[in-house]
Amino acid sequence: MNTALRKKALAFLVSTLVTSNLLACTNTNNKNNTIKQDINKTQNAVENKEQNTAELTQRADKIAKELTNIKGVNSANVLISNERALVGIDINKNLEGNATNNLKTEVENKVKSVDSKIKTVAVSADADTLQIIRNIGQGVSAGKPLSEFGNEVEELFRRILPK
Repeated sequence: MNTALRKKALAFLVSTLVTSNLLACTNTNNKNNTIKQDINKTQNAVENKEQNTAELTQRADKIAKELTNIKGVNSANVLISNERALVGIDINKNLEGNATNNLKTEVENKVKSVDSKIKTVAVSADADTLQIIRNIGQGVSAGKPLSEFGNEVEELFRRILPK
């Protein structure tokens, strides 16, 4: 091989090596940026979920407090999922029939007036249902996401609001 050809071959090899190293660095930087973006998205999602859970809990607590001002309601537990509220009430034992139905209607109206974001309200005065709602509320207060209780919540809505 002559000297000119060797110089061209060497120059080609050097430029190929430099180019491939630059591309490798760029690719690694892109992967690192993608990983950092994914981590940031996950952190933001967790923060938003925690904020959302805290907001829902505050709204539910506010509604429950207001419901105890209704004559005949001893205590109330409220779960909020999207635009729906699941309400368990402990009522005076001497209420029956129409009085109970009227009280449930009053509770439903009160929930919607306290929180305008609520479109659907399911109210139950059944002791077993009230206990399930309490248990779910305690689980959420302990840090479990409401989504963990999704099946139970949906079953309660179906039981209370049959179609």
